Amino acid sequence: MNLIPNEKILMESDNKELILTTHRLRHAYRQKGEPRLTSLTLEALRSCELRRISHPFWLYLGVFYFLLGLILATYGGVYLLLGLILAAMCLYTYYASRRQVLRLASAGGAIVADVAGLSREAITEFVDAAESAKIDLLLHLHSQ
Repeated sequence: MNLIPNEKILMESDNKELILTTHRLRHAYRQKGEPRLTSLTLEALRSCELRRISHPFWLYLGVFYFLLGLILATYGGVYLLLGLILAAMCLYTYYASRRQVLRLASAGGAIVADVAGLSREAITEFVDAAESAKIDLLLHLHSQ
């Protein structure tokens, strides 16, 4: 990342994908092997949101397979076993597909960073630093 004059790096994620400077937020990552880059100036930052994304469809499908296996078990034990296996696969898929993301939004776009593996304290510290940097920048701009 090339810094502009008077810009300093304030914080960056452990994997160096998410960078906070005194002037902007930058998210550089790979999606399906393709490099992606999203950058927001701190002036444009409007909101910060931490949320968990899940797909409950997999839970519902797992319950369906489990119940179907129970109902069809009267025709043979293999159906119960098949229902349990399919239900377990759906449950695994549900837990494997859950993720926690940090969304930093402006009026025209957003940075959505996968923050799996980071503690809530580390994420809160990053959001606090971004908000503080924005306020400092705005105060500096208004004082000129």
